[in-house]
Amino acid sequence: MGVFNSHIRATVSLACMENYGFPAIIGEIAADLPEEMWNRERHAGQLEEWCDRETGDWEVNKATYKTPDYMLCSAQDYHPGESGVQQHIWQATLGPDAVVFVSHPPA
Repeated sequence: MGVFNSHIRATVSLACMENYGFPAIIGEIAADLPEEMWNRERHAGQLEEWCDRETGDWEVNKATYKTPDYMLCSAQDYHPGESGVQQHIWQATLGPDAVVFVSHPPA
């Protein structure tokens, strides 16, 4: 499922292995797609100094809404009012060849 590109080399390598039996349940889970889905994630960690920015803790809460026709994702309330450092804050995926997003480079 999906589109072949340079970012899935590991998956393709695994699929080409001769002595590996792919568990059928994994394929069944992947193919069991709901009509619509909401997903929320929280990511947090330590920021190292980069681009003359200070170090410290960081946190981002992401929200995703997906249907068979499109997917909308965004980082919720991520450093509001501050300039970005090339963050990928939101994305609209309309198909394998139609992806819209905005990044905010620091310059």
